[in-house]
Amino acid sequence: MIFSRQSVKFFSASLLLILPVGLNVSFADSEKPVLPKGEAFHVYLVLGKTGMVKPVAAPEEMEPLERCFLLSAEGEWEQALTAGDNIIGSAGGARTGPLPSFAQAMLKQDASVTIGLVIRTQPETNIEEWGMKTKAYRAARKAGKTAAKDGTLKGILWQGSGAKSPLFTDLDHLKTLFSNFRTDLRLLNLPVVLGEAPKSKSATTQIRALADDVHATASVAPGAGGSGYAQAMLKLHREWPDDLPAPEPDIPLIDPHIHAMANKPGGLDPVVAWMERNGIERCITSPIGDSRPKNAQEREVMLANHRKYRGKIERYCLIKPGEVSSVEEAVKILEAEKAAGAVGFGEHYGHDLMFDDPKNLILYEACAKVGLPVMFHIDASKNMVEQGMRRVERVLEMYPDCKIIAHAYWWLHLPDGTCDRMLSRHPNLYADVSGTRMVGVLNRDRGYTREFLNRHQDRILFATDAGWWSFKKPKAERELQFELFEQLGLSDAVKRKIYRDNAAKLFGFE
Repeated sequence: MIFSRQSVKFFSASLLLILPVGLNVSFADSEKPVLPKGEAFHVYLVLGKTGMVKPVAAPEEMEPLERCFLLSAEGEWEQALTAGDNIIGSAGGARTGPLPSFAQAMLKQDASVTIGLVIRTQPETNIEEWGMKTKAYRAARKAGKTAAKDGTLKGILWQGSGAKSPLFTDLDHLKTLFSNFRTDLRLLNLPVVLGEAPKSKSATTQIRALADDVHATASVAPGAGGSGYAQAMLKLHREWPDDLPAPEPDIPLIDPHIHAMANKPGGLDPVVAWMERNGIERCITSPIGDSRPKNAQEREVMLANHRKYRGKIERYCLIKPGEVSSVEEAVKILEAEKAAGAVGFGEHYGHDLMFDDPKNLILYEACAKVGLPVMFHIDASKNMVEQGMRRVERVLEMYPDCKIIAHAYWWLHLPDGTCDRMLSRHPNLYADVSGTRMVGVLNRDRGYTREFLNRHQDRILFATDAGWWSFKKPKAERELQFELFEQLGLSDAVKRKIYRDNAAKLFGFE
């Protein structure tokens, strides 16, 4: 029996286990219960490895689990049924495990709530199969977002699944997995409860270490059952309440990484409204794609727009690799751009080039001569590097007078210590924290992130990578950097450097 979804306030997610799909069970028709609205529908995301299969009970042995629903593969809520320690739905199979007793324990705590379970487990899975672009992750993320429209996501519950690769442990993968979920679901403190592995001491050791390292995370000993998961989840709910208002920075911000259609008439007007809404005192636009002037007329429009907001909205300039054939030619262009108000160079993409390609070296050397900081993008097809980023270090060593600002996938090397090593060795390297994926990296292990930011507090720049696609979004949907940095526990002095002083010094705003 399938029920149509009701509109319910977005809240938070909670339970991760794994159950199979595809079992068709017929239930007698009865009056459809109505799902509650508002914060009374608590949804838990269940992921991990499929438990032991048990024979499906006969229909007459199945009992409704009152105030508990399952999300079907089609995205519809259906009544949860139980038979012993099985939980059953028309779109799911029967499995042993703690789900029925977990749901009952959670419901017993509050008679006013209803539970929704989003079960997206995988049989015979391993942790590598839950990477960000895998089928399992995408299916679970989609289901989580669907459920978030109908209820309040309250946490994640995970059980089973070890690593196959000798290069990375469960701990590495799990930290990244849960941080990705928290970022993509826009719930940076989403509670996570993990079941310890009864047959693997090494896996249990890693799971316990994860609970120690990562905020809003707990582990449950084997045999604790659903009541154990419930107790751990309720404890996390008390320690990490989800009804607190999002913290607001109380320091005027400088954002040195945004994108605007500055080459269009009135193209900077939406930026001003966005700045006022988010407490940003000054920002720098980066020309990419259609926002880069294509002719003299568009360039004049861009310059006029920036003159209108001089001292509030600054700009980068850009030369693409291959557009000039010598350093001297590049210097001439950059000097004219600097005289016309450019404060930096970027966003430097370097399409289909290695980071230290000769075409790129011309631009780095020219920027060093003119005195324009370079903000670069790096990924699998732009300014490419190998693990360890030796090519980036080579450029930093070749042009010590060129101040280079790292962005994008440079931050993915934070967990292995590469980012820390590079900032320690190269005083001309800076890093901005813009981009959604960077939030996931920084929220992965807040203790390490806090130590890292304190250690390099003079060369980290707060930034968002906001653009014309996001300027009109309400504050509830704005870039997560605003919320994250207020939750990291940084001192006011360190936050002031990252929020504004470092950028002011680097770009000459002081």
